[in-house]
Amino acid sequence: MLVWGMAEQTRETYLAAVARLARHYRRAPDQLSPQEVQAYLVHMLQEEKLAWSTCSIVVQAFRFFYHATPGRPEPIFTIPGPKEPKKLPEILSPAEARRLVESTSNRKQRALPK
Repeated sequence: MLVWGMAEQTRETYLAAVARLARHYRRAPDQLSPQEVQAYLVHMLQEEKLAWSTCSIVVQAFRFFYHATPGRPEPIFTIPGPKEPKKLPEILSPAEARRLVESTSNRKQRALPK
């Protein structure tokens, strides 16, 4: 990982991710099939309820590990994109809007664009 120019924190994060995978299956990670790794990613999202961003980092760790392991084909691991909650804008009540306008100190501040 040093040869690839990875930062120390990245190396630690990647090693921890691969170690968790090995503990989950109780086998060396180089003995796992791509399907098992993919199933673990789904487990992280659905069962452990980890954030999408965390799982995305883990995907990168697995891709690096399996790419760097000699004799293995380029891995294809995927996770679904993050579901961003749709937030409705906060709407002021007429009384709140009136209080907001009345709290201004001059006419210029009271002018509201149409």
